[in-house]
Amino acid sequence: MATTLTQIAAHLEQNQLQHEIDAENQRIITGFQSENVENFWIVISLSEEGEYLQLVAPQLLTNISDTHTPILFKALLHISSQTNMVRWAYDSMGKEISASIELPLLDNNLTAQQFELCLEALVRIVDEIAMPRLKEILETGVDPGEIELGERILLNLEETYPGSLPYVEQALLRRKNLAESAELSGKKDNAENFLSLTSLSLTKVWGKISADATYFKNNLLDTYQQLQAYIAQYTQHSQ
Repeated sequence: MATTLTQIAAHLEQNQLQHEIDAENQRIITGFQSENVENFWIVISLSEEGEYLQLVAPQLLTNISDTHTPILFKALLHISSQTNMVRWAYDSMGKEISASIELPLLDNNLTAQQFELCLEALVRIVDEIAMPRLKEILETGVDPGEIELGERILLNLEETYPGSLPYVEQALLRRKNLAESAELSGKKDNAENFLSLTSLSLTKVWGKISADATYFKNNLLDTYQQLQAYIAQYTQHSQ
């Protein structure tokens, strides 16, 4: 027996949650007051004749800049690996992020425990885990989750190998200095190559100018000598 909107509405009423039924589109809209989501709406819909349940939290973030999407996507993948049930979606047209939980019911009735578990997981993961992290990424361009991961790695390292952190810090500093030295050396080599090529190019240009000048000089001299011979010949003929 398939689940109906009436049954879902009964579960919401049992938890004293206000809602609005949209029977035409087979969905119910409810909302929550939360700390990190301004308008926390959840759209609960049935499809496949009541055999498929979907809870969607739309437009959690909107008008997202393309410069932030790579960091946001990476953070969402990490959140997905650390949590259950919730999946994330990005609408490239509206540049917005949404979250959802989908549950295949088939011919089973949706129990109150199942519904409450899905609803609680969606609200908690979105409001308490994801949104604070995603908002900070938008504000700073840095994922706080990666900073926390680095701190945990250092803590585990200190617990496993006490007193090792100063050596790690020195090694990282040496690696940074080597990288900077290599970068400066590369820039110097590029500058020297540029000067060498420039000098070579100028030499070629000057050689071309000199060759053209010599050619012009020789041709002009030949023309002048031919003109003198012609004048002398014409003078003799006139006499």
